[in-house]
Amino acid sequence: MPDTVIAELKDTYKIHFDAIKSIQFCFDKQIFLDYQSVGDLGKVHYINPGNPVFDSLVTVVRNQYREDMIKGTILISPDDKEDYFAFFVKSQIVDNRPSKVDDSIADERLVMVYQAKDGEFHITSLQSSLIAYTHRVYQAN
Repeated sequence: MPDTVIAELKDTYKIHFDAIKSIQFCFDKQIFLDYQSVGDLGKVHYINPGNPVFDSLVTVVRNQYREDMIKGTILISPDDKEDYFAFFVKSQIVDNRPSKVDDSIADERLVMVYQAKDGEFHITSLQSSLIAYTHRVYQAN
């Protein structure tokens, strides 16, 4: 795990890397669910928005690559047959009651929305899209 993510986990969530370094992480919900039936492989945690590891990674990427994100990018997928624009959308449901000042976020999601050539918008799984892309990038390097 990168040092910057380890530092974010420690500073924001008070989670020390030593406590989680032996845990396996999974971004695919079905693989995670299938893995639960195998008892002798150790702990596995499903990583999604709201999970401290996922949120720390997003924070580090947003902080370190903010300038590049503002510029945008063109990604080429060997699997997609049609061009589209992709948007990352963060939504929150907050509780505005005075008693919830320090704990007001009831739900928070990070999703990828894409707009096809016909103008229609579609929601896709952020985890599978992002992980599939980064997996291809790492395989190429």
